[in-house]
Amino acid sequence: MKLRGWLAAAPTIILLAGCTNLVPGHPVAADGAAPAPTTATTSAAAPPPQAAALLTPTGAQTPAGIVTQSPVGVNYFTSADPPDCAAAILFVGSPLIPPGSVDHAETSYTTGGAAMMAESVDVYTETLDPDRLRLDGFTAVSKCTGEAVGNAPQGPGDPMSLTQFSMAGDGVLVWTMSRPDWTCDYGMVAVEHAVLMLSLCDAAPGFPMEQWATQRREQLLAQDR
Repeated sequence: MKLRGWLAAAPTIILLAGCTNLVPGHPVAADGAAPAPTTATTSAAAPPPQAAALLTPTGAQTPAGIVTQSPVGVNYFTSADPPDCAAAILFVGSPLIPPGSVDHAETSYTTGGAAMMAESVDVYTETLDPDRLRLDGFTAVSKCTGEAVGNAPQGPGDPMSLTQFSMAGDGVLVWTMSRPDWTCDYGMVAVEHAVLMLSLCDAAPGFPMEQWATQRREQLLAQDR
């Protein structure tokens, strides 16, 4: 099921699942005959798309180059010090991802260079509020006002600081954590039934995350074109 078609069907799923739709009109009884029963049909629930199908595929062109999917390794942060910086520095287990997803997928990418690129996506049957998620994410990220240390399974990283964050468009939030020798650009993209997290870390700053996150949102919404 393509995402656009699934998004359009989702309100019907939520309101009418398990119910029936009456056929328009009503039967007229013949003389002496009992009225015919009203015919009903059962509404069909459209399944959500598979989360893995919403990730950037191997061979796609990105601002970091052509990418190849690979497993998410142990070099991604899973906790933060202080905890107020978790929203700003975590990719794995980000608190920006709302609970209740029905499917989850994540991948890192090789790009042919030193950049570490990754995506994760969660899919929901309930309708999300992308603007509320963007605003709540903006508030959560902005709480990281000092140095933050990300902790990965292989050990803690060096302190990083939040250097910029902005609401880049409908359902799109972007921000940057950096230190003198390393920069991590993040993005959160929310649509009505999916939340996508983006991360790219590199020694060279300047990755166009706002452009890329906006493009990825358009791709999510245009899956069925």
